[in-house]
Amino acid sequence: MSHERADLISVVEAAYDVRASQRDWLQGICDAVYEVVRLPMGLTAHHLYLREDGIQFADEIVQSHGDDDLVTPVRQLGKLLDAHREGHGTPEERHQGELYEQLIRSALAEPADHMTHSEYRPAGPEYMYDLDYGVDTFVLRNIHIDDNGVTLLVGAARPTPYRSAERHMFQRLSAHIKSGFRLRSRLREMAPGVDVPEGGAVLDAAGKLIHAEGEAKDSEAIDELCAAARRIDQARSQKLGRREEALAVWQGLVRGEWSLVDTVDVDGRRYVMAHRNPEGVVDPRGLSTMEARVVGLAVLGYADKLIAYHLGIAEGTASSHLAHALRKLKLRNRAELVRELG
Repeated sequence: MSHERADLISVVEAAYDVRASQRDWLQGICDAVYEVVRLPMGLTAHHLYLREDGIQFADEIVQSHGDDDLVTPVRQLGKLLDAHREGHGTPEERHQGELYEQLIRSALAEPADHMTHSEYRPAGPEYMYDLDYGVDTFVLRNIHIDDNGVTLLVGAARPTPYRSAERHMFQRLSAHIKSGFRLRSRLREMAPGVDVPEGGAVLDAAGKLIHAEGEAKDSEAIDELCAAARRIDQARSQKLGRREEALAVWQGLVRGEWSLVDTVDVDGRRYVMAHRNPEGVVDPRGLSTMEARVVGLAVLGYADKLIAYHLGIAEGTASSHLAHALRKLKLRNRAELVRELG
């Protein structure tokens, strides 16, 4: 697979483009992921919201490469979902929309490392598996655990199965796509400049702290933020290769709280901004905030190591939070957790 030569860090950098329009952000991620998967018919990217009254597609739908128009069928699918959710259109359109709703929700309930429709074959129209071309459908499902919906990248997949290392790589990339989406929502009204983020910090290009606010002023937090900034700089270096080795050192968050993003001042000097960017997960069952985040990721099928990568915490810390959550929920293991909450 071409990811062995691909620039995986380009996907991460595209995910943290906080100043691009939503369409340009999606296009940047779609183009960067395409360079990793190189699917012959191209790749599409779009976002959908999982509302209580039904699934709603966001307006922005983009395509990277491929001679055929893959965007129009996605738009048509969105219109059928609208017909089902809003009760308009013909009875046939509403029925088709209902089928698609069931198909998408059943697919989202599958383990996060399932990369193709053929791995789980949810009930629904057959051509949703093969894009009408008789080939399998690759789907990278970036499921947000805080009511932000899901960011999807979809294309025609190769016929051979994905290796475990490839699946792990995609799940790491997913951590940054979700973190970038969330951060962009928080910073939508952000003005240009190098002001200290609320509850965050500013570091120089070498990872040295310049100023911190709120929780970021804690000495342990400062140490971890500085170390994370240096790891990000290391990940970007060509010396590390910008492949799996580089991706491993750039985690999704720092201590489950901060995302680090580059900015340049008017004089051209580069800084690293540590923005508070935790998932806004509220759990009514008495779990702590971090326990609720760990549980939300565990329900997607993530192992402790991958949960730790998403949250920027130690693997042992992730294991401990999950164990405490299972006791509070009176569940014995992950299988029961997925069965009860999946």
